[in-house]
Amino acid sequence: MSAKPTEKLPVTVLSGFLGAGKTTLLNHILNNREGLRVAVIVNDMSEVNIDAALVKQGAPGLSRTEEKLVEMSNGCICCTLREDLLVEVRKLAAEGRFDHLVIESTGISEPMPVAETFTFVDENGVSLSDVATLDTLVTVVDAAAFLRQYKEAKELGELAVARDEEDTRTLADLLTEQVEFANVLVLNKTDIVSAQDLSGLKFFLNGLNPHARVVESVHGKIPLGEVIGTGLFSMDEARAHPAWLAVPRDAKESEADAYGFGSFVFRARRPFHPARLAAYLESEGDLLLRSKGFVWLATRPEFVGVWAQTGSTSRLECAGPWMGLHPKGLEVLSDDVKKDLAPLWMDTWGEARVELVLIGQDLDEGLHRSALSSCLLTDDEWAKGPRAWVAFEDPLPMWEEHGHDHDHDHGGEGHVHGPDCEHDHGAHGRNDLSEAARAALQSLAQDELESRAQELVAKEEHAEAVWYQEEIYRRALARDSSSFECAMAGYLLGLCYVECGEGHRAGPLIGAAVETLEPLAEKNDADVQEAAWMLCEARSHLIDLLVKCDDLARAVPHAVAGQKEAKAHGLVAWESTFLYSLARIAIHNDERDAAETMLRKTLALREQLAERALVAPVLSTLGLVLNAKGDKAGAKQMLERAQALFPNDSDLPEKEECTQALAALRTESLRAKMGQGSSSTAGR
Repeated sequence: MSAKPTEKLPVTVLSGFLGAGKTTLLNHILNNREGLRVAVIVNDMSEVNIDAALVKQGAPGLSRTEEKLVEMSNGCICCTLREDLLVEVRKLAAEGRFDHLVIESTGISEPMPVAETFTFVDENGVSLSDVATLDTLVTVVDAAAFLRQYKEAKELGELAVARDEEDTRTLADLLTEQVEFANVLVLNKTDIVSAQDLSGLKFFLNGLNPHARVVESVHGKIPLGEVIGTGLFSMDEARAHPAWLAVPRDAKESEADAYGFGSFVFRARRPFHPARLAAYLESEGDLLLRSKGFVWLATRPEFVGVWAQTGSTSRLECAGPWMGLHPKGLEVLSDDVKKDLAPLWMDTWGEARVELVLIGQDLDEGLHRSALSSCLLTDDEWAKGPRAWVAFEDPLPMWEEHGHDHDHDHGGEGHVHGPDCEHDHGAHGRNDLSEAARAALQSLAQDELESRAQELVAKEEHAEAVWYQEEIYRRALARDSSSFECAMAGYLLGLCYVECGEGHRAGPLIGAAVETLEPLAEKNDADVQEAAWMLCEARSHLIDLLVKCDDLARAVPHAVAGQKEAKAHGLVAWESTFLYSLARIAIHNDERDAAETMLRKTLALREQLAERALVAPVLSTLGLVLNAKGDKAGAKQMLERAQALFPNDSDLPEKEECTQALAALRTESLRAKMGQGSSSTAGR
C-alpha cells in the first residue's frame, strides 16, 4: 500500500565500509522492488556523487515519476548535512507518493550517528522523527576483506584512521562501530571466500553484535524483505547503547576529518593511455584507500569504464557505450539524466570524460594530480585520433563482452572467425613486450611482418599475431589512412582483437575500415569487386559487435546498407547474410511478421546458392518464428526440412534449437492424438 501524507515514511539506512557493496545492494533493491515505490538518498563524501550516478545507470526505472533520487555530497548526513537531510526527507514524506525511503550513507559513516540524526531538532523545533521512522539499519560487510582490514588496522598503527595524534582509534574501530549498531548485516561477496573463512567471519561478527540478523549475498542479491519493512530498529534500544549521542550535537567536523580521510576529484576531457595508467596504479595505488569513478581509455574509446579500488583490490568494468556515440544522443535519455549530461556534452565525444574520486589518508593531492595528468594522452597522441589509439599498448584487464548472444553466419565463403569464437587465445598479458622485442618487430620488412601475422592467425595464435598486426597497422596509418591497405590492416587487427576477446578495441577499427571501404567500393575500376567484398565482410563483423553490445539502433542501418551494397555488386551470399541479420534483430525485438518476411527472402536467396549448410539455419529459424506465431503445421514442415539439411557434424545453435522445437511439436501432436482416442473410446 502506498504511503499517505499522514503516515510516517519508513526508512532503511545502508552503511558499510568503502567497497563493501552498498551501491550494488541498492541497485538490487531498486531492480527488485516487488511493486513498492522507493525513494533514494545517496550520500557521498566527495563533491562528485559517483554512487548516485551508478545508481541511475543501474536502475533506469528511477527516472519514472513514481520514484526519486536525491544526491547529497560534500559532507556527511550525520553531521554537516543534518539540516539538509531533514529538508529532503520532509519533502519526500510530504509528497505521500513513496512506500519506502532508502538512504545510502558514506563508506566512512557510522550507523549510530545517522540514527541520532532522526532525533535532531532544528531551530524551528522540527525533527525527522515527525515525518519519518527508522525501519532498518543495514551494514554491508565485505566478506572477503573484512577480517584482513580489521587485523591490519590493529597490527599496523600507520593504518589507523585517527582524528589527531592523541586519538588511538583504528580502522578496526570504524568497522566495529558499523557492525555493532546494525540491525542487519549483509555479508557480501560470499562467493569468493571459503566455507571455513565464512564461518570464522560469522563467529567474529556475532561476537561484535549477537542481535543482528545475518544475511549472505553475492553481488548484493538478497530477498527484499531482509532489508525493507523489517521493523527491526528500536529507538529505545538504540538510546540504551553506551555510545549514543557521544558526539556533541553541534560538532561541525565531518567524518572525513574525524578519521583522517581526505579526498579530491580528478577530471579530464581526453582519455588515459592505458599503459601509463596501469603504471600509475601499480606504483601509487597502494597509497590510496579508495578510488572510484568514470574512466575513458584511449584503446576502448567508445565505452564507459567504471573504476573501483579499495586498498589492494581493484576492478575496471565496462558500463556500456558513452551516450555521445548513440545515434540519437541526448534524445534517448530521461529528463533527469539529460539534465545531468547536458553541461558535459562536447562535440564528437558527447559526455566522454575522466572523473575520478580519490580517497586516502594524508593524500598529497598535487603529487597524484600530476601523476594522473601524465597518464592522459599527449597533444600528439590526441591528434592521431581513435584509429591510432586502439593500437596503443593496453596491459589493463580485459572487459567482458556484454549483451545477449546473437550468432551470424558470414556468407559461407572465406569466413574468418567472428566474435562468437569459443577458443581461448590467451589475451591476458599479450602486451607484455620488452622494448627490445618491440624494436625487433619494427625492424622487420613489410612482407616479413605480413607473412608472420598470417602464419600465426592460421595457427589460431591470435594473441601473438596482434603484435605483428599492430605494427602493420601503424605503418599503414603513417602512409595513407584513407587507403585500401590501411582499411585492411585495421580490419585484420580488429579481427585479432575479437579473437582475443577484446571487442571494445575491435569496434572502432572495423568501423573505420567500413568508412574507408564504402567510397572505394563505389569506384569503377579493377579493384572495386575486392573492395565491395571486403566491405561486406567488415560490415558484417561490425554488426556482430554492435549486436553483442545491444546497440541495435546502430546495427540495423549497417545491415540495411550492407544488403543494398551486396545486391548492387551481385554478392548473393552476403545479401542473404545481411537479410538474416535483420531477421534475427526483428526476432530480438519480437517483430514476428517482419522477421518472417526477412527470413523468406533470405531463404529464397540461399536456395539459389544450392548450399545445404546455408539453407538449414534459415529454415530452422523460420520454423521457430512460425511456431511462435501459432502456425504449428508450417513450423513442423520448416523444422523437418532443416533437420534433414543440417550436416551431422554441425554445431550451429540453430541445429540444437531445431531439434528441441521439433521434439516438442511431435510430443504435442502425439498427446493431442491420444486425447482424441480417449474421447472416442469413452463415447463408445
